Amino acid sequence: LIPNAFTADNDFRMPQYGIGFTNIVQRPSKAGSDITKDEITAGAELLMQKIKMYRPKIVV
Repeated sequence: LIPNAFTADNDFRMPQYGIGFTNIVQRPSKAGSDITKDEITAGAELLMQKIKMYRPKIVV
């Protein structure tokens, strides 16, 4: 997908390769256990809407 290996410090360069990132839950948390099932469900529904709208070639 990209010509060189990148570290997290270089993730800002991904859009130039047509690669984007998203968060399921938009608030910070110390641990995954701090996130509620309702937040995950709502975030997953929003992500599915974005996938249907933008139709990316790959979703990981």
